[in-house]
Amino acid sequence: MLLAVLGIGGGACALHFLIQWLVCKRMLSLAKLCYTKGAKVTIVARTKKKLEQACEEVRKIQSETPGAKIQNISMDVSSMRSAHFAELMTEAAQAEGFGRVDVVVCNAGTGVAKLLVGTPLEQIDELMDAQISTNLLGSLRCASAAAQVMASDGLGGRVCIVSSAAGLISLPGYAVYSATKFGHRGFLAGAYHELQQHGVDLSVYYPGSIETPGFEHEKQLMPTVTSRIESSCSDVSKADDAAAVLLAGIEKGTKEITNELLPSLVVDHPTGFAPLDALVAAVTQCIRAGWSTYLRVMARQYISPVSRSA
Repeated sequence: MLLAVLGIGGGACALHFLIQWLVCKRMLSLAKLCYTKGAKVTIVARTKKKLEQACEEVRKIQSETPGAKIQNISMDVSSMRSAHFAELMTEAAQAEGFGRVDVVVCNAGTGVAKLLVGTPLEQIDELMDAQISTNLLGSLRCASAAAQVMASDGLGGRVCIVSSAAGLISLPGYAVYSATKFGHRGFLAGAYHELQQHGVDLSVYYPGSIETPGFEHEKQLMPTVTSRIESSCSDVSKADDAAAVLLAGIEKGTKEITNELLPSLVVDHPTGFAPLDALVAAVTQCIRAGWSTYLRVMARQYISPVSRSA
């Protein structure tokens, strides 16, 4: 889902948020939260009927301040080009009472866990095609287009890519998924300082598991090793709580946003004080070493070797 909050004066929530999504509960919670605070919200997804239903649900909420609006635009992010998204932002801004897009949240994503050995190669190809086109290319095209549009009038803005805790640490079953999510961090590293020169703040959000119908369905399809690690190491957050953390991070201009302990320990928080930064780096390496050992133990326990060919 892509959320853009457009022009509401006075603070981050007096803005026009444009949210790109797959009509998920987390982004619906974010849309409601922004609307409650008086923002103008544009939601973007593929299915028009679901978008209309989401708008109706949001409009039932009582806004704390006057001026809150919500609209929707249909677009399939997995197959769009960057120029199409730039045009969509212009369309959203031209709607009566909305104005320029100030904040874009790139949230399109799909995640199915599969082990690489034992899964038919045709399924692996399908998995890669779906996840790379949506999770990686979709998000990066939206973020790049948003940055250009925001920089073009000299007013800047904020762009947030919703990644995953699997974009910081991975586990068996999430090899392909994590490859797409790790790409978000690489994009952030390369684009952050460039975009700052144009007044555009870029951030990435690495949420852990979130309690949604989609996640419950994914759990039923997970390989055993993936499910065991997920259930023992990841707190399942409420959608409203995850949305609140995301919005707070955007408002503060936080570069890397997390909502769980383990991911928060491995993101970069440089202080500029070399001894302290060195200590944090050492602790981070210990955490990564411990995680690697844990994964090795779980893999040995829950992944059976394939039978050798005669």
